[in-house]
Amino acid sequence: MLKVKVLKNKLVKKVFVDYIAIRNELSTTDWPNVLSGTVDEQWTKFKGMREKHGMYEALTKEMEASDDELFFQTYRMSKEQMDFIASCVSSLIEKNDTVMKPAIVAKCRLAMTLRFLASGDSMFSLSIAFRVSRAALSGIIMETCQALWTVLQPLYMKPPTEEDLKLVSREFNDLIHKPPNSGSDYHNFNDFESIVLMAVVDARYRFLYIDVGAEGKENDSTVFKRSSFGKALEVNRLPVPGDKELPNTSCPLPRVFIGDEAFPLKTNSLKPFSRYGDLTTDKKIFNYRLSRARRVVENTFGILASRFRVLKSTMMGKLETIDHIVKAVCVLHNFLMVTNAQNGNSYFTPVLVDREASGQIIPGSWRRQSIPVLPSGNISGNFSGRDALKIREAFKDYFCGVGRVPWQDEAILRGNFCLFFFSG
Repeated sequence: MLKVKVLKNKLVKKVFVDYIAIRNELSTTDWPNVLSGTVDEQWTKFKGMREKHGMYEALTKEMEASDDELFFQTYRMSKEQMDFIASCVSSLIEKNDTVMKPAIVAKCRLAMTLRFLASGDSMFSLSIAFRVSRAALSGIIMETCQALWTVLQPLYMKPPTEEDLKLVSREFNDLIHKPPNSGSDYHNFNDFESIVLMAVVDARYRFLYIDVGAEGKENDSTVFKRSSFGKALEVNRLPVPGDKELPNTSCPLPRVFIGDEAFPLKTNSLKPFSRYGDLTTDKKIFNYRLSRARRVVENTFGILASRFRVLKSTMMGKLETIDHIVKAVCVLHNFLMVTNAQNGNSYFTPVLVDREASGQIIPGSWRRQSIPVLPSGNISGNFSGRDALKIREAFKDYFCGVGRVPWQDEAILRGNFCLFFFSG
């Protein structure tokens, strides 16, 4: 313990000394002149600074050697996880030295990208921290985000098989029964330019499928219909397992995906009864039981945005670049959720997400971090077939009958289920 404390104190002292040096450098350096000119001119001006005061060269290497906690806070992962990712993407992002200048090493490029994703800092501040031109930094981040998706997606977000979906079904069944211990096209209702991230998640807060880049003005139903997932679900091309009897019943029902009011009611997708209709007690119970599963989606987005704060910032750049950034943080999230369970680091802790105790909902800690959760988009008139309506009624009867849980009546009296009509 003493050794760790001494090492940490030394590093904190070094961070402070480097901060003083950087502050003095900022006060004496003609930054408008440094940041002006061509990319090559900026590189020449930054070269000596990067080797002496660059964040990767001056701080990251020392954090790797002596302070795991500070390293995690800086990059949202352990040094072992970063080393693994670096070994995966290096061949895609490393560059060769030229006669004029040495290349920025692959791990430094990865560090720049991870710091951008974790902090959401501006290109200007990261340019100063890493001592690299803004133009070069922007290119490095886009290229590295593409590489992260290319390498990690087949490993940590591969298309689920029928067996995978059977496991997801079992885990969600356990969850809902568990006792409670660029242009105007991208302009959404909150008056800023936006794109949509639509996702399907499992019960362990991991993404099974994502669709990025739909126009911000579109409602959830339209985004769903136009997505490759929505199209595949519509024509039954997904590897959805066959019907299965619910516990303590002999009547098989289909395995279903769960969405909010804006999504369609189909034979393989459930949504709650409209909050604008006449909600009887049994419909409220049905909505409450669905909300316990749908809450997982909201908490997944909460974990993602609390760890990768670039999602809380206003991103500047081409829509294609922003798509790469969002896809990179999603696949990094899956990687970290899987390896977190193996290594026991702090990317995910139970207090991050909502939980229940005696029927009361205890909000997850991510909700205290000013992370906005957007309400559902405009609800379009989704046509629901007769079979889909019958299936929803069957689930409702089950939740109110043999599948009831002892705390659900008290929960709907408290109105807890109303907290979770959110976009997912």
